[in-house]
Amino acid sequence: MKIFRSIIILLLAVILYSCEAPRSNPLDPNSPDYQFCSLDGYVKTTTGQAIIGVKVTWRNQNIVTHTDTLGHYKFNAVPQKSGQIVFEMDGYYSDSTSVQITGTQKHIADEQLKEVTRIDGYVKTTTGQAIAGVKVTWRNQNIAVQTDINGYYKFNNIQMANGYVVFESDGYFKDSVNAQALGQQTKRLSDFSMYSIPKLTNIYLYTKVENGYPDGQEVYLIAQAQITDADKVVDSVFIRCTSINFIKKLLYNSSIPDFENTFLPSDFSTGSIDAVVGQTFEIVVKAKNRTSLVSIGSSYIKRVIREEAELQSPINKQIVSSPPTLIWYRFLPGYNFTYTVEIYKDTSSNSTPIWSKTKVALDAIQIVPNITLSPGEYYWVVWCIDDYMDETRSKKASFIIQ
Repeated sequence: MKIFRSIIILLLAVILYSCEAPRSNPLDPNSPDYQFCSLDGYVKTTTGQAIIGVKVTWRNQNIVTHTDTLGHYKFNAVPQKSGQIVFEMDGYYSDSTSVQITGTQKHIADEQLKEVTRIDGYVKTTTGQAIAGVKVTWRNQNIAVQTDINGYYKFNNIQMANGYVVFESDGYFKDSVNAQALGQQTKRLSDFSMYSIPKLTNIYLYTKVENGYPDGQEVYLIAQAQITDADKVVDSVFIRCTSINFIKKLLYNSSIPDFENTFLPSDFSTGSIDAVVGQTFEIVVKAKNRTSLVSIGSSYIKRVIREEAELQSPINKQIVSSPPTLIWYRFLPGYNFTYTVEIYKDTSSNSTPIWSKTKVALDAIQIVPNITLSPGEYYWVVWCIDDYMDETRSKKASFIIQ
């Protein structure tokens, strides 16, 4: 009996031990010492559709699985240590998520992978010629490429989304196009034509001083710009000096042709043309259907010539024969210049000379005009013009031909 009782006690001890032992086993999920975790989640598109076959990697141990038909993935018995899951799939941007593990089971929030696409196209001039070296930027991600010798560009593996493609190249207006690339694996954009920026052929920026009696002076700034506009994009042309907050429109003169205008001291915030000598003046253009201004060249005012040549004879309605000898006192400003001599019949301010002689040497002090003047009253003036086209006009002197 005692033997039987001992056997029963032994069996009960074995049973009790066999029931309690696994609970201290760290590999038993029911053990309080269990040190592993299961991870799972779903991978979908940005529109919520399941993605099959996504490669899902638990980076800590480099364990790999793939999503099923529902986009579901699962890792069993990974150590309870926070880490990172990486998602990879052709046609989608690779992505990852950090996982903080605090228990034996962890459900990861749905992972949304962004689809990728390819955008390509050609950049040409308005006449159809390829433009090489154009900087082309996918604005959504600020990715930039350059066109090849055929004007071709390509963006690979960019986010599948609508966005702007921006085109930039020296000598052309910066421009852009809206690319509707959402839902398309490949998007070929229509050939893009870039418009050439007009070229400044010549710029003339000079001052004019007209002297009057007794000592009055009229001062002007004249601006003339000759522009080549191959693509006919010019809407308007301006002259600008940012240092004095000056910007004025130039008017088109088809007879020259150029853009020009004349400005008075009152047109400047300084109230004086002398005060802006040496300041940089830009020629800027506004293209059709654009709001921004583009600078195409610049110049500056060299000087204002306030001195004048003094006329000697004939003056004060002196009676002379035709042709008269026109005499003036030597002008010595200290820099190179030439004279222009003019004779007028009409005394109105906008009259044109009936005779003129340009590029008269600076050492000359008289000239005989090669014109026969009929009897009547006339007046004459002498202009002094420096190498930069700045000019000063003498006071008017009258004479009478009998």
